[in-house]
Amino acid sequence: MHGPKNRIAKELPFLEMWVDAADGSHRTCPNGMVGCAIWAMSGVRPDFGTVGLQPGSELFNIRELKPKPGAVSVISGEPAVVYRAEDYEIGMTPEELFRFATHNLKPEEYFAIRDHFGNLHEIHDDYYSEEDGEALQPIE
Repeated sequence: MHGPKNRIAKELPFLEMWVDAADGSHRTCPNGMVGCAIWAMSGVRPDFGTVGLQPGSELFNIRELKPKPGAVSVISGEPAVVYRAEDYEIGMTPEELFRFATHNLKPEEYFAIRDHFGNLHEIHDDYYSEEDGEALQPIE
């Protein structure tokens, strides 16, 4: 229904995610991204060591990231960090990335990403209503 579009030629390995910011690139994985969201939400770095993290993954506070020079959010047009996974790169502000990581995008943000990239795992129908873009399982 909402097939892939605006994809990059070089696909990242399965479960590997990167966030490019002004201070460099941060590598993580799905469980690591949850840890990053917890840190951003609570202000405290989670202490679960490397249990459940893919090799090379790191934790960082999403809300402390500074936009990468020249990067622009596909949602708001504001200066952005760049989230990379599979075969897509999404420019988002740190706050948009935080909402993306916690499956709590605003409906207009969900539609902006879906309209630009098509369906992605992070915004599939377990997390968002395809009809109205409402978050179905936000991490709060």
